[in-house]
Amino acid sequence: MQSRDYFELLPPAWLSHSVEVFWCQKLSEHAFFIPQGVFDLILHSQPIGFSKVDDQLSIKQIPAGTSILGQQISAYTLYSKHPQWIFGIRLKPFSFLKQQFMSSLEVKNTIESITQYLSHSGYLNDVLPLLTQLNEDHINIEIQVLIEKITPWLHSQFIANDYIISERLRAETNAILNARGDIKISDMCETFSISKVTLRQHFLDNIGLLPKELCKIWRLNNFLLHSQSATQTLTESAINAGYFDQAHLNREFKCLLGQTPKRYLKSTEPHLNQGFQAAINNRFIGKYDPF
Repeated sequence: MQSRDYFELLPPAWLSHSVEVFWCQKLSEHAFFIPQGVFDLILHSQPIGFSKVDDQLSIKQIPAGTSILGQQISAYTLYSKHPQWIFGIRLKPFSFLKQQFMSSLEVKNTIESITQYLSHSGYLNDVLPLLTQLNEDHINIEIQVLIEKITPWLHSQFIANDYIISERLRAETNAILNARGDIKISDMCETFSISKVTLRQHFLDNIGLLPKELCKIWRLNNFLLHSQSATQTLTESAINAGYFDQAHLNREFKCLLGQTPKRYLKSTEPHLNQGFQAAINNRFIGKYDPF
């Protein structure tokens, strides 16, 4: 998906097992983001602010540099005092950067600066100045340059450091993805011959989310895709996405987005965040390399 303010490119094959997509978005004042069940490593040349949808009066300030956006179970907003381009590396749910200084649970529902831990990396230092020079007319070429600068560091993290992804965790996550969130935890336990306690621990240890939370996120994402259809009512979209009824949809939607689906769909947010809508579709149809 490409628009004037959002661009993305697929990673090289050797990174596709861990990285879903590289993306670049222009942040002007603020942007509203919906949880997607992924991690985002972001680079920004200016400070940014972060607030959760249920705590918009409390804005966390993050200095310029490199930050990790952890798993979110509700929508959030990023702020910038001055317009700037932010460069993102979207990590698949089970491929969080395994570093000693931080766990996936520590960044759940928040954002943390990791610049101080990466000062040894000259590649990262080379990227930030490039962000201030981005030009929409040559964005595809300039994103390629950014990717070329960042991939040696990613290579050292995912390859040279013997980074290994649990195939069992990948399969468990894919079961939720393939069902678009419409799956019972008891059915997953039966499929993988595993107890609920063990399954829960797999997700908490490696993803930071409970399997039930990931189901809610991707079920909501699926509903948002169905809601784009002009031939479906709100209730039909809810049922097709796996909700029992509209009341079930309203309850989960409000927990995740802080408002009713009717209010959200009538607002300007769905139209402003075209990159998010495209990402949902690309993930579900397998345009991104399968998890």
